[in-house]
Amino acid sequence: MIASFKDKRTYIPVLVLLLVVTTSWIVYNMARYIDNESAYLFTANTIGTLFALSTFFSPIIVYLWTFKKGARPSQRFAASLVIPFLWATKECIRVSTAFGFVECLYYYFNPLNIFYLCFVAVQISIAVLICSSKDKAAGLMTNKLTLTALASLVLGTCFTILIYVMDRGEPLFWMFMNGFRTIFGTGV
Repeated sequence: MIASFKDKRTYIPVLVLLLVVTTSWIVYNMARYIDNESAYLFTANTIGTLFALSTFFSPIIVYLWTFKKGARPSQRFAASLVIPFLWATKECIRVSTAFGFVECLYYYFNPLNIFYLCFVAVQISIAVLICSSKDKAAGLMTNKLTLTALASLVLGTCFTILIYVMDRGEPLFWMFMNGFRTIFGTGV
C-alpha cells in the first residue's frame, strides 16, 4: 500500500481531500468560540456538513479522481481507504483518553465503523462499475473486477440497510458492548 503512494496520481487526490476533511474538522471544532449565535449556527452547520460529506463520501471521490488521473485499480482501492482508516483511527484516539490500548483496538469494531465499512464497500463498488463502464465505452479492456464489484455492491448495500433498519444499529451496539464486557469486564 505504501508503494502505491509514491505516484502523484494516487497521493494528490488523497492529500487534497484530506486537507478539506482536516480543515473542516478544525473549523467545525473552533466554531464554538463564535459569540454570535447566528454566525455560530451558520458556520457549524455549513462546515459540519462539508466535514461529513467529505469524510463519508471520500472513497468514491478518491476512487473516481484517481481513475481520472490514470492510477491502477489497486492504487485506486488503497487510496480510497486512506481517509476512512484515518477517520476510524481518529475516533479510536479520542476514546484513548478513557481506555487502554487494547480497548481502543477493540473500538475499531464498533457499530458505526462497521456501518461505515459497509458504506465504503458500496461506494467503491459503484466507483468500480462507473470506471468499468467508462473503460468499455472508450474501447479499452473492461475491468475484471466487475463481478466482484457487483457482489460487493449487493452485500454492502444489504448490510448497510440491515444495520440501519435494525434500530439504526442498536442491537449491533449491544452485541459490541456485551463483547466488550466479556473481554474487558464492566469497568466498575
